[in-house]
Amino acid sequence: MKEHSEHLEEMVEALRESEDRFRSLVETTSDWIWEVDQESIYTYVSPKVKDLLGYELEEVIGKTLFDLMPADEAERVGGLFRDIVDSREPFKGLKNTNLHKDGRHVVLETSGVPIFDKAGNLTGFRGIDRDITERKKAEEELEKHREHLEEMVKKRTAELQSIVNCMAGREIRMAELKETIQKLREQLESAGLTPVADDPLKESGNLKK
Repeated sequence: MKEHSEHLEEMVEALRESEDRFRSLVETTSDWIWEVDQESIYTYVSPKVKDLLGYELEEVIGKTLFDLMPADEAERVGGLFRDIVDSREPFKGLKNTNLHKDGRHVVLETSGVPIFDKAGNLTGFRGIDRDITERKKAEEELEKHREHLEEMVKKRTAELQSIVNCMAGREIRMAELKETIQKLREQLESAGLTPVADDPLKESGNLKK
């Protein structure tokens, strides 16, 4: 009996130590850890939510995943999350925009896993949110730069094509002019007249009889 009691105490102590390690990890990680029930209502949030969104824990518990989002974003993400719930599968890398308590937008990357009871019923999701606002801004700036470069390339290409077309048109006009001159030479020669120069484009002067 005594051995059983001691063994039970050891198990309780080990469980307590495990919980302390988990709590320490959750409270010091740079990411926000959360749990929601089957209605997508927060049942647990780690203290990191204060740093990411400015809310106290009690301000978030009881709200849904979508209550902290702009209306249009809540509608978009709501549709995606319904598909996730129906699939009953883990998900990762879901980008979504949330509203900070001060009103600014914070872009999060969300990943999560389903939670099941002993009967296999889905009871909610447990997940993690990471702030990617700065990364998102950098990606958008990079995209703008890429679009600017593409526009410059298109403009330069159009300019070069215009030059090529102009040169091609000039060559065509020169060929037509040479053909006209050749016909004129033939007409002069048939009339018994000889041009002063072989190539009127290079030399100028009067025709001599």
